[in-house]
Amino acid sequence: SPTSINDYLNCPRRYYHRRIQKLKGKPNIYMIRGSAAHSAKQNFYKFNLHRCANVHFDDLRRTAIELMEDEFNDRVDKIGGAQAFGITDDEMQFLVHESRDMMINFLDEFIKSHGFEREKPLIETPIYSKDLPLMARLDSLDLHADPPVVRDLKTSQSKEITPDIERQMGLCALLVHEKYGTWPDLEVHFLRFKDGVVKLNVPQSERDSIAALVESVYEKTESRSIRDYPCTCGCCAKNQNYALVL
Repeated sequence: SPTSINDYLNCPRRYYHRRIQKLKGKPNIYMIRGSAAHSAKQNFYKFNLHRCANVHFDDLRRTAIELMEDEFNDRVDKIGGAQAFGITDDEMQFLVHESRDMMINFLDEFIKSHGFEREKPLIETPIYSKDLPLMARLDSLDLHADPPVVRDLKTSQSKEITPDIERQMGLCALLVHEKYGTWPDLEVHFLRFKDGVVKLNVPQSERDSIAALVESVYEKTESRSIRDYPCTCGCCAKNQNYALVL
């Protein structure tokens, strides 16, 4: 997957601990919230809120916020509450408030982009390559647009298109191109921000190198020996738990 490829490129040793040894790390409240945001968006479409154009905005917003709160609180409670993450109740409440704002930003963007009038995109859909050892789960794929649009949700604290994000989106674009015969437009929706949608594209000159990258990482990760996975981040070789916290 794009995530595992990024893991390897960021640090082979961390990849080894996570993907081969399958060691579980400490719970991370921000990863939990990111997972909750994806599920809340999925439920937004599952419960047909995208077809509720005649519902008063305040009621629609309240329902959308509840989707996010339910997903977030359920995940936190299953792990053991705020204390399990080493944060105070006040800090947890701040995160809950931020999560509400994220869902409001999602709804505002949905309305601004005429979401009620458009066909439903594919949500959280897996896509597999026939030619490469690669698969991904796309947050959103709009096949009714021309060209298709792949949109990814991020709950990060900045709108920076990092190398990891650029690589992830390029890999997703490669999968869509292979399956549907066209290169999609790419968008990243940073939920912490109003007007948080950032567009990007895969330059023609880089498209062949994406497939080569997949094959290269696959070959390098066939080994099951830890000796073939050096630490390049400078931390996890000293402390194995560091690789699991990130």
